[in-house]
Formats: sequence, structure tokens, C-alpha cells
Amino acid sequence: MSPIYVPGKLVLAKGLPFPAIGGDVIEDINVSGTNYRVHKFTAVGDFTFTAYTALNVEYLVVAGGGAGGGGGYNVGGGGGGAGGLLQGSVAGLQGLFNVSVGRAGTTALIAGSSRFDTYIAIGGGLGGQFGSGANGGSGGGSPGANTTAGLGTAGQGNNGANGYGTVGVINCSAGGGGGAGSAGSLPSPATSLGTGAGGAGLSLSITGSPATYSKGGDGRSMNSTTVPTNELSNTGNGGSGGPGSQGSTSSGANGGSGIVIVRYAI
Repeated sequence: MSPIYVPGKLVLAKGLPFPAIGGDVIEDINVSGTNYRVHKFTAVGDFTFTAYTALNVEYLVVAGGGAGGGGGYNVGGGGGGAGGLLQGSVAGLQGLFNVSVGRAGTTALIAGSSRFDTYIAIGGGLGGQFGSGANGGSGGGSPGANTTAGLGTAGQGNNGANGYGTVGVINCSAGGGGGAGSAGSLPSPATSLGTGAGGAGLSLSITGSPATYSKGGDGRSMNSTTVPTNELSNTGNGGSGGPGSQGSTSSGANGGSGIVIVRYAI
């Protein structure tokens, strides 16, 4: 039996009370003997969540991750900052609430913010390419010690890390982007061949199974041969930076789009 949506009234799904609608994935789970209904918003865009009765909800809001910075002549790109992450609970939630899922960051587009009601997670900062990393939910890494890593947003993420070397003067390696669990790391070893690791994400089980969200992107060294791959959708991960080269530029990887998840006991 398909869900029957009746505005202002309870909704039936498979013969069971259905007190809320919203999201492109709705599923029931059992956690330690408690049954929950989980609403996932995975498509990028603006939506609504409607609670027909007062619900005690848990929420997870993850913004889009920032892209990694591009690499250039003997300069690796900074790691992208992870999308901001907010989690919490609200008692007695009832009514219609705005939901947004943030887009993935690219070198041309700033990562999008995500929201549930008034809880807004900020998109991750772009990793630096020949310049400073951008601020965001978590900050982007910088390509050299004479540039500045991006700052994270308090309560949502962490700062990116600075790189090694002087951009425009000597060979450089880039710092990692910040993650929800920790700041990005300085290049290791501290040479032009070092790699700055992205900050850790957070492993959360709001869907009933553990999944990691909002990990920072790795910074690259001056002549890394690793070509970064774009991050998966609905992770909020920051993209890794592009490798340095001996005569051409390279692109950093795109971040991962965000996600909003709401659950309540049934």
C-alpha cells in the first residue's frame, strides 16, 4: 500500500500511522529495541518536512563539501574543507519546516549550505590554489606557508591547515582541509614532497548503520602523481587538492553534496 498523504491529518503507510511527510527516502529501523522512522533528504534543492503531530525528532544536517584547490607549477592544491555538520534533537516539533540540501563544491561553485528549520550548516571552504584557502563549515587548506588556511565555523567544523614553502618562490606542498572531527594537517613530512591530510569526519548512526560525514580533503605535494577523484554524494566531504606539476595546472576534486536526516520514535 502506497502512502496516502492527507494535509492536516495522519497519513497511512502500509497500514501504520504515518505522522510526518518529507524526504525522498523514508524507512523504519530498530535500534536497541526502539522503532524509529527515518526521513532522508538526499537530492540537492529546497524541500519541506511536515509533522502532523508533535514529534520528538533527532536531526542531522550536513552541508556540501568544498572542492580541492588546483595544483600548478611545483605547487600542490589545498584540500577542500568539509561541509558544516549539525546534529541535535527537538521536542514537540509540529508543523511545516523548510529543508535544504547543499550542492557539492567545485572550483567554479561555492559549496551549498544545508538546513533543517533554523539549523543551518555552512558549505565547506574551497582549498587554496596559489592563494589562501576559503572559510566555510570547515576551512580549506592552503598551498604554502605564505598563504592562509580557511577557518571553520564554530560548532560545525574545523580549520584547514597551512602548507609548506613560499608560493611563487620555491616548491610547495599543501595543507589538508578541515573536517567535522578535527582540523586539517600540515604537510608531512614538512617538505615540498609532503601531503597534508584532511581533517577527520564524524561516524554517526542516525540511520541505524554507521556512516562517516564531513571529512576534509587532502592537500597535495608539488609533484604528486595521484589524480584526485570527486567525493561521493551525500557525504559533505571536502575534495582533495590537485597535484603539482612541472609545467601545467591540474584541477582539484569536487566535494560531496550534503544531506539532511530526520528521525523519531514510532
